[in-house]
Amino acid sequence: MYQQQAHPLVESICSNVHLLLDLLDRPIAFHRIYRQLTGSIPAALMLSYVVALSDELAPSSNGWFAVDESATCTIEDETGLTAGEQRKARSCLRQQGILAQRHAGKMTECRVNFDVLASALQAVAQQHQEALVVPLGRLA
Repeated sequence: MYQQQAHPLVESICSNVHLLLDLLDRPIAFHRIYRQLTGSIPAALMLSYVVALSDELAPSSNGWFAVDESATCTIEDETGLTAGEQRKARSCLRQQGILAQRHAGKMTECRVNFDVLASALQAVAQQHQEALVVPLGRLA
């Protein structure tokens, strides 16, 4: 009786299934609209992360979160963004007014400016709505 052998790649993957599952542990997702707002995938990913983080902060923080070595490592673990990519993403978000930053001694803190974010999202929604409206003359 003929027994078909598995391809070496399949055998390798099957023998390392635990390693493969570790590598594929959690997908990274972000809101695509943030890409349109920021013009940058890393900034969109960072914005998605800090908006979600803002929901988890203690009310006493008033939305401010530390941007230190520990936070940078956590963000890298969660998003895959390196420290340099995080700095560029925060800079992009600050330039657009979406992210506020302050220095308290040696500590740097940031927070999402939700009013600016909401206005930017509203502007994009308006653009999409206008693009969907068909001029009446074209229907005839």
